[in-house]
Amino acid sequence: NHDCIPVRKSSNHYGWQDDGRFLPGNSDYLMIPNGKKKAVDFSTWCKGSIDDWKEIIQPVLLESLARLLLVASFAAPLLTIIGIRTFIVHIYGPSQGGKTAALKAAASIWQNPDEMMFNFNATKVAIERKISKLKNLPVVIDERQAAGNNQAFLDGLVYSLGEGHGKERGNRENGLQDVGSWCT
Repeated sequence: NHDCIPVRKSSNHYGWQDDGRFLPGNSDYLMIPNGKKKAVDFSTWCKGSIDDWKEIIQPVLLESLARLLLVASFAAPLLTIIGIRTFIVHIYGPSQGGKTAALKAAASIWQNPDEMMFNFNATKVAIERKISKLKNLPVVIDERQAAGNNQAFLDGLVYSLGEGHGKERGNRENGLQDVGSWCT
C-alpha cells in the first residue's frame, strides 16, 4: 500500500530524533505517546500564526520574569546541540504574582500550555516518564505546594532532573524497564 498510503515515521518522545529532525515541527512524524493508542499528528499541531503569537506575547516581554522563562524555554532544545547539561529555573513568590501566567507564556512556544504543564501532585516515576517524553522540550512544573512538605521527594526529583536520566527499575519479566533520558 505504499503507493496509496503515505509512510510516516513515529516517535515516543519530543525533541531531537535519531535522524536529526526535531519534534514538534516536523509533519513527517507521528507521536506515539507511551501507553496511548492515539497518535499525535504533527501536521495539525500548530494553531494560529507566528505573527499572532508575537503580538500576544509582546506585552508579556515587559515583565522580566516572563522574559527569563521565555529565554529558558527557547534554550531547552539548544542544550543538546551545544553540549550543555540540563538546567533548572525555580521561581517562587507570593500568590497572584504572575508566575503561572509567565510559565504558560513560556510553554506556549511549543504547544498548548494546558497540555504541556503539570504539577508536583504525582509520583516520581510519573514525573520522570513525562520528562522523558518531553526529552528536549522545556519541562514546566507548576504548583510546588502540591508536593506538600515532602522535601526529600523534591530534592530527589531535582537531582534526577539534573542528571538527565531516570532511575533504573526492574520489570515483571525479571528484566529492566527502559530508563528515560532528557536534556532540557
